Amino acid sequence: PGWNDSWIVCQKKDPGFTYNAKENQMLLGYLKNRLDRICYYSKTVPKSISVLMVGKEPIPNVFYNKKSRGTLKRLPVLPSDHFGLVAELQL
Repeated sequence: PGWNDSWIVCQKKDPGFTYNAKENQMLLGYLKNRLDRICYYSKTVPKSISVLMVGKEPIPNVFYNKKSRGTLKRLPVLPSDHFGLVAELQL
């Protein structure tokens, strides 16, 4: 009951990094954090809940050039620099 974070409720073992420079091929670097959340308020415990991370695959045949440490790199383009979240609740 009260405010709940859908990722914590469903994916207890996965940290849920929606910004992840290691996994997002469009990014360079090492930063990762769980910046995006879907929270809900419920007076009762939900009967069923699911949450998925989406937008983790590059858009086919779309690339961009990024200069990094003096070198131009060709990187794939994903829907965003953050992975998206989709939650389904049954209250």
